[in-house]
Amino acid sequence: MTQVTDQPTDSSTYSTGAYNLAPNDEVKYRLSLTNSSNAATRNNVVISTLPRVSDKNIVLNSKDRGSQFDVHMTAAATTPEGWTAYYSTTPVSGTAVEVEKTITLTAEQVTDWSTVTAVKFVSNQDVALKAGSTAAFYIPAKASSTATNNQIAVLTSATRTDGQDTFNETNPARISIKIEDVKKGAVKVAYENKDNVSIKDTVTAIESRAYKKGYDVDTKEYKPDTLIGKDGKEYYFVKVKDSSPKTNRNN
Repeated sequence: MTQVTDQPTDSSTYSTGAYNLAPNDEVKYRLSLTNSSNAATRNNVVISTLPRVSDKNIVLNSKDRGSQFDVHMTAAATTPEGWTAYYSTTPVSGTAVEVEKTITLTAEQVTDWSTVTAVKFVSNQDVALKAGSTAAFYIPAKASSTATNNQIAVLTSATRTDGQDTFNETNPARISIKIEDVKKGAVKVAYENKDNVSIKDTVTAIESRAYKKGYDVDTKEYKPDTLIGKDGKEYYFVKVKDSSPKTNRNN
């Protein structure tokens, strides 16, 4: 089974879809392989290809998977004990068996996680997946910065057990983008001295946000301890002006 969450620290929220995301939002995929037979299996393999624009299914690779934006890994995948993860940075092409052969890089060989196109999880030779048990794998990722409103991205996985030649493709896990204009206009940050005179150009911090999600400009990026003003002088932060609106919003 393939699932996803847009709350990567909360493992209880995994499902087959995560919606109302914004570009660059982080997600985490959970791939699970369950042995529903009455005997242990060995030589187990799970492969997954990251969503890319106009991508194809892994097994039925003549069929469009339907992704409209890219999703990029942000760090190494997490595996259960007794399994090893491998990666590929080459474009995905061909049958599941052909794709599997291209996934050979170790985590130490990956220099930029955003370039990873596919992941493979392999059970070590001395490790068996017991009857009735499940192995779970996690892929941290984020939506492309160029994703636009109402677009979707689809991730699937494919599995084989006991050294079989054929793969079986899992269910799709979908994420979608939904953004809206920030209510009551854009969020802008102005910088003034104690005499209410502008010392730095006003910054438009946020023009859109994920649908019904909060925003926060109470950060060092927009509220540094010191800054150099337009007059070349150094200024120190004292406080947010009493008449200013809230610097964050929960909904």
